[in-house]
Amino acid sequence: MKVDVKNPLFILAAGVLLVTGSIVGATKAADSGTPKAQAVTFSTANLSVELQEKQSGKFVTIQETRNADGSLNPSALGKLEFTSLEKVNAGEEMPDPSITYDEEVQVKNNGDCQEYIRVVVYKNWINADKSKNDALDISSANLHLVNPSEWIVKESDSKECTTYYLKKALDAEDTAKLFDTISFDNSILNSVPEVTTEKTDKGTVTRTNIVYEYNGKILEVEMRVDAVQTHNAKDAILGAWGVEPTIDANGIITGIN
Repeated sequence: MKVDVKNPLFILAAGVLLVTGSIVGATKAADSGTPKAQAVTFSTANLSVELQEKQSGKFVTIQETRNADGSLNPSALGKLEFTSLEKVNAGEEMPDPSITYDEEVQVKNNGDCQEYIRVVVYKNWINADKSKNDALDISSANLHLVNPSEWIVKESDSKECTTYYLKKALDAEDTAKLFDTISFDNSILNSVPEVTTEKTDKGTVTRTNIVYEYNGKILEVEMRVDAVQTHNAKDAILGAWGVEPTIDANGIITGIN
């Protein structure tokens, strides 16, 4: 998913409006007693960040949703494809808790300046009719964070939503690894007996079938990435993300409140 912003006054990031702007090369004429026209150059940094998933051996941008006129929908969510689980996706086999599956996800700064990055991840188990299944434990599916020391992680009480804040501002054109694998707990193989009775000429017949709780369910992982300027970063992050960061003298985010 790509957030590409060029408006000199407003940055629209993940549905949050942030008033910003930077002035580069502004000069002031010396007071000579004679009014003179002074040229002032305004330049605005271009914030752009992209979410990429490795699919079939190469990184691709997770497709963003656009409006009918082609403009970017700032609330768009990218969905992971899980190409390494092709047979599982096809219903040919169950996920194996003893196997760690490849699932590489990274963010890329496509802008022309440093950016603070946030990634929001939503995980849900979905029924065949596309409705959300709240009975299944979403923590049974585990996305492995590549470099935990580089991120601040905030998880919702339900564990359906997890937010990742990159501690260090990401340089232009640089990438930051997020996930590298996905695995499943043994609970993915939980089963329950399903008992049915049927009356026949010979009497009542009782049948017991073993039903896997996760059988036919879909793991849906949606992600949103956005970026905030490093200039006046504390206020910018509070305005855009609604959280108060603690930033040290080296520009590293050490805490989120």
